[in-house]
Amino acid sequence: MYRLNCCLHTAPEAVASPVVESVSSSSVLVSWSAPDQPNGVITQYLLERRLVLDDGSSSDPVTITAVTSDDNNYYEYLDRSTTLRPHTTYEYRVAAQTSAGLTRSSWTRVVTLSASQSFSCFLLSVFQRLVEIIINSPLLIRNQLIGLGNGRVDIGPIYT
Repeated sequence: MYRLNCCLHTAPEAVASPVVESVSSSSVLVSWSAPDQPNGVITQYLLERRLVLDDGSSSDPVTITAVTSDDNNYYEYLDRSTTLRPHTTYEYRVAAQTSAGLTRSSWTRVVTLSASQSFSCFLLSVFQRLVEIIINSPLLIRNQLIGLGNGRVDIGPIYT
């Protein structure tokens, strides 16, 4: 007689809420980890966002992206949707999906930066073709996040 050992896959458990950080007036960095109890193979993660209204209620959630699961345990997504507005409150959550089902995290709240905070930086010094910039808030160059503010960013050498 043969005995077949198997397990039934179920939906993931304990999906942690994402960590969210406003990096400009129109972008939010969302990061999350794989669940401790995936209960099978995670096939994808769905990232959802909703707007928090002035009266404290929330709009219907919108799925903003689907991320295919890989061997990583940590994921990041930079939400640069054209619908994001300055100094506005949003909520994000992650849903982990297996062949047996989908489990959502709880919501995490973030406020986008005001427009005046988004790109304030100034030139500190120019010496021997090396430019040093101190940024006071998030800095994006060619849609790449260079720094989150309150620190220094060294850019160089600069060729003329």
